[in-house]
Amino acid sequence: MSITQQCKVRLFGRPSIEWNNHEQLVPQKLFALLALLATAPNKRMGRKEAINNLWGTSDRQKANASFRQFLVRVKKADQKLPECILKEAGGSLYYNSEFLDIDLENVIELDVPKAVRSGDYETLKSFISVTSEPLLELDTLHNEAFEDWRTNLATQLAGRRTTALVALIDSDHTIGLPAYREQLALQLLETDPSQELAYRVLMEHYCESWDRARARDVYWQCAETLLADYGVEPELSTRQLAASLGLTTMGPDRKPPPQPANIQVPSRQGPVPNEDTSLSRIGVPRIILLPPRLVGTTSSTAGILEALLDDITVGLTRYRSISVLAGHSGRIAAQSAIEDAPAIGERYGVQYLVKSTVRPSNEGEIATFLLLDCRAGVSLAALEAPIDTQNLSELFSGVGLEIVRQFVNAIERSEVEFPSAAQNRTAYRYFLEGRRALWCSDLPDLRRARSYFQKSIRESDRFAPAHAGMSRSLSMERLVRGMQCTDLLLESLEFAESSIRLDPLDGRGLRERGFCNLYLRRHEESLQSFAAAASVNPNDADLLADYADALTHASMPSEALSNILRAKALNPDGPDYYDWIHASILYQMANYDGAIQTLQPLASNPAVSRLLAASTAMAGDMKSARRHAKILRTNYPDFDLRRLFTVIPDKNIKDTKHLLEGLWRAGLK
Repeated sequence: MSITQQCKVRLFGRPSIEWNNHEQLVPQKLFALLALLATAPNKRMGRKEAINNLWGTSDRQKANASFRQFLVRVKKADQKLPECILKEAGGSLYYNSEFLDIDLENVIELDVPKAVRSGDYETLKSFISVTSEPLLELDTLHNEAFEDWRTNLATQLAGRRTTALVALIDSDHTIGLPAYREQLALQLLETDPSQELAYRVLMEHYCESWDRARARDVYWQCAETLLADYGVEPELSTRQLAASLGLTTMGPDRKPPPQPANIQVPSRQGPVPNEDTSLSRIGVPRIILLPPRLVGTTSSTAGILEALLDDITVGLTRYRSISVLAGHSGRIAAQSAIEDAPAIGERYGVQYLVKSTVRPSNEGEIATFLLLDCRAGVSLAALEAPIDTQNLSELFSGVGLEIVRQFVNAIERSEVEFPSAAQNRTAYRYFLEGRRALWCSDLPDLRRARSYFQKSIRESDRFAPAHAGMSRSLSMERLVRGMQCTDLLLESLEFAESSIRLDPLDGRGLRERGFCNLYLRRHEESLQSFAAAASVNPNDADLLADYADALTHASMPSEALSNILRAKALNPDGPDYYDWIHASILYQMANYDGAIQTLQPLASNPAVSRLLAASTAMAGDMKSARRHAKILRTNYPDFDLRRLFTVIPDKNIKDTKHLLEGLWRAGLK
């Protein structure tokens, strides 16, 4: 039949299903299942996985029976509707997407970063409105697996909600609407009490409303919240605003917030001899590697695999973001009666476990490496590799490095997504949240990232990756703002140098030093730093992309192309700037069609309009060139062709003139 009206499904707040303005009676677990399906890959889920999430795994027979009864009740509810709610095919459950309009599905599909970049404030308002209530206020569901899933999703949505609220508050869209800005600020604090932007907005608003007492209360609430939750004081901008508004003078009825008795000022003189490097304070996750398990194979293969595991252990220890237990602990754990990952995690105080198995196959022996999350008892990554005894160098160099890279990436993604109470946040968690904020290159995101890196350094001033993150946030802000002065670059360079001093074997500090020197036009120093970083971390895709950019500006496009192609091979789903760098290289090599093709997936992003205008003009497509030039002028009205000589750090002026020629042909001046 033709569906003329959709059935409204509300999963935020008190869940409900409404058809024809009448609420339908359905099993409470249906709302939970619809939420799981709305966020599942392809919006489908197997029966077994659904049962595990909703009824648990302790009594499989009882859970299966409950699930069958549940389906009967859902079909009974279907009788009052023109279409069914759930469908099943090939052992997978899915919902009738043509009939159901689910608010959670609509929220998941909203691209908040894109809306922020394009100034789509109506989309941001819609997102904020729908997510204003908690997800799935259900009293009857007490399954641990589902609660973990819901907490994880709520954390992710809170991050996106924070981004949307900050963007609206920072936008011109709310200027002249003080009551609306107050409402947004209060919602932002409810979502993330550490957002100092909200406190500043409220302080200014209440002072303008002649309510200085309330403004003063807001400032002290900010100071006390940051002290209690993070052990830090407000940022300088917040303190300066409070002082300028006259809010920091103590009255007789107001005492300053108490100073933390247990916080020690970290030494700036470097590590003390024989002192632990404060990994517990940094909060890095711990990982244990068990010896290989043999299934119908020989002990000689086991020896090869044990040697490979030793190499993987060494590779993991080079990352300061992970603490690796000694191999002896893994052997002891394997000899004990403990088998499941959560029990091993509790016994040895680790969050991650690596298991490996060798088994025969038709093409020889196959090794399987499995990374498990001990807290959730789930697999995060799995890799298979043939054991080729005739080519051990490839096994140890290629396979070993790939396992290390994928496992580190999986752990860092898991740590960002794993729920963490604010009072238990650590330097490592702050670092990961800062790194995630850097994925977007908008100014609010860059400043939010810098705030996280600052908090990470306050937690542990010897955590090198946080210093590297600070360096990147400062240098990127200069680029985004199109600044000609070098103050931010020099400050960024200081953080890069401190990262290198703290951990010479972490290539991130070297990478940031190379990036800073590039835009300071110190090309030789830049290439030396990138080469050193690549020797330390040869499979870091982001590093290789930046190295390619530096080689391009040094007028070495062939070497640059080799590096960017390798970066894309290592990280097929890399950030947009990979394509920007790739297209810039192709443009320099006069491969204009290749540059246009590379940038095509990003054509909706105004940031690439400059390079697209030049590429299409040089390719002779003047209609497209003028269209991209118009987009550039609309989004960047202050664009001036003459300024490019000071902004683009080309070593060879001919390369800059080459770009200027394309832009001039496109009609830009």
